[in-house]
Amino acid sequence: MTDPSAATLAAEKPITRTFLETLFCAQREDIAALWRDMVADVKGIKQVSNDMGQRLDTLEAVKDQQEDELNAHQQELLELHDKSEELYYHLEKPRK
Repeated sequence: MTDPSAATLAAEKPITRTFLETLFCAQREDIAALWRDMVADVKGIKQVSNDMGQRLDTLEAVKDQQEDELNAHQQELLELHDKSEELYYHLEKPRK
């Protein structure tokens, strides 16, 4: 014996038809709720992604600023080193 289709069951038995309509309606509502949840999740993921992008931009800007400061300090140190060598040779010169 083959399984009767949903349409055949619905046509033969009104209780079954009501049950199937209720079941399908509930499934549609469940699917709609799941869809809304998924859309909200995607929006949340996009927001997190945008926030992370902004944080990355901020971190890159801070990194660039610190590199510039480091380069400036290194340049100052090189200049001080050069001046100290000049002073050393200037002070040592009369002793010779």
